[in-house]
Formats: sequence, structure tokens, C-alpha cells
Amino acid sequence: MREKGEGLSLGVVVRKQESHQTVSLKNNRGTMTKLINAEVGSKNIDLHVNRIRPKSDVGLYHYHEYMENVYFILEGEITIRTPEGNKVVRKDEAAFIPPGVPHAVLNLQDVEAQVLEIYSPCRQNDFVVVDE
Repeated sequence: MREKGEGLSLGVVVRKQESHQTVSLKNNRGTMTKLINAEVGSKNIDLHVNRIRPKSDVGLYHYHEYMENVYFILEGEITIRTPEGNKVVRKDEAAFIPPGVPHAVLNLQDVEAQVLEIYSPCRQNDFVVVDE
């Protein structure tokens, strides 16, 4: 049986990207479409798609105390600022950021970057801004 993906479910939840809540990223950097999270019954995973505008401002430099963070690039490429320097992640590549590692994402390219982002375990308020 295929669920519609609305509300809590005891079965499989399927969600289409274009039919779910989209919110603006900070500093008008693009949008985030929320797909899998507590809203559908997930206790440990938050999955969403970020669309980062070309040449947009850098996101906040931050870390997550508990959450692991994965970026998988669907289109374009992103640059992740870290204490070790910049890491470029291109289409069909994945990046893993363990808890405690400061990072910020930017799109230096002339095209939109589409990024599948996963947090686990997902926790509210696990976003610690770091002074640069």
C-alpha cells in the first residue's frame, strides 16, 4: 500500500518534492523543501532539498553538537567552508560532516545548486553559530 505522506503513518511514506512545504533559506540564499522529518513520523532522520542560488551569500558558519550532516549534490556544486579550508562538492558527490565540525555552505557557481541534505539523529535547536 502506498501512503500519501501526510501526517503520521505506520507504513511507508512517499513524498513528492514539488508538493511539500518550501521555506526560504537565511539571507535569501535560496529555498529548502522539507520531505522527511518528525511531521511524517521520523524520529532519527531529517531529509530536505536545498536550492542554493548562484553566487549567493555564504550560510552561517556553525556546527551541530549531536547531528551528523550529509550533503548529496543533485545539480551544480557547493563549497563547504571548514576549519581545514574549502571543500568543493560536485554533482553526484556526497559530503559527510560529523558532529562538532564547523561549516558553512556557499554556491560560487553561475547555476543553482540542488542539494539533498540529511541530518541524523535529528534534534531541534542543534545549530551552534561560530564566530569567525
